[in-house]
Amino acid sequence: MKIRLTDHFIRIRISPEDAHSLKKLDCIQVQLQFGDLLNSTIKVGLVNQMESAIQLENGGFEILLPKDSVNQWLSTTQEKIKWLLGETTISLEKDYPCEHQLSSSGSTFQRPQ
Repeated sequence: MKIRLTDHFIRIRISPEDAHSLKKLDCIQVQLQFGDLLNSTIKVGLVNQMESAIQLENGGFEILLPKDSVNQWLSTTQEKIKWLLGETTISLEKDYPCEHQLSSSGSTFQRPQ
């Protein structure tokens, strides 16, 4: 999972492995280590509700997304799905290889033709 945070925008890019984990476990996460004393965990969780939400946790936060919407999106060739949470847009995106590179590693989705 790759996360980009800017003012009023959170972009989450997931690999096929991340998508599999979301379907199976309803959660993926990334842990950032800042030396011995400080680390932070960012989670994306699927919940049985229609709206997105963010929960602050000790040392990080969890982005909660509607399970049905995400699972339906994962079965399509649609590149991304978005939610508006207050003034912040949350964009969940399939990670594709750069257009000038072909990826055969399975770490990215295959581009739709």
